[in-house]
Amino acid sequence: MRQSFTEIRVDGFHIDVYGHVNNARYLEYLERGRWGFINKYFDKAIIKERQWGFIIVRVDIRYRSPAFFEDVLVVDTTFKEIGRVTTKMQQYIRRKSDEKLLAEAEVEFVLMDMVRLRPLGIKNEVKTFLETGRVE
Repeated sequence: MRQSFTEIRVDGFHIDVYGHVNNARYLEYLERGRWGFINKYFDKAIIKERQWGFIIVRVDIRYRSPAFFEDVLVVDTTFKEIGRVTTKMQQYIRRKSDEKLLAEAEVEFVLMDMVRLRPLGIKNEVKTFLETGRVE
């Protein structure tokens, strides 16, 4: 199973008036985790050459516990399912010091042809790319 871990330090501007990380910041943390996964497993030259884009179509997030100033968080990102058009990733955000689960999310995306602005069907080279990070 391909998995990546991205560390994020909570800065002061991430904190809301209640003294914890604002819910909208978690979406940014999840995105940083997904880009960590992409950087680790995918050949970005192929993405650029083919003019493909990872476009989010759905995020289902569950907030479990707050994060606070100067916490170090770990975003755990894995592929959950590769379908015919969409792909799902599972993500967890935990505090590094005690491994407490702060949020979990299922994120669904399409690989988009950014020239035609159409989602690519997941077959042939696209399927190979999502499974291996490369094309043949």
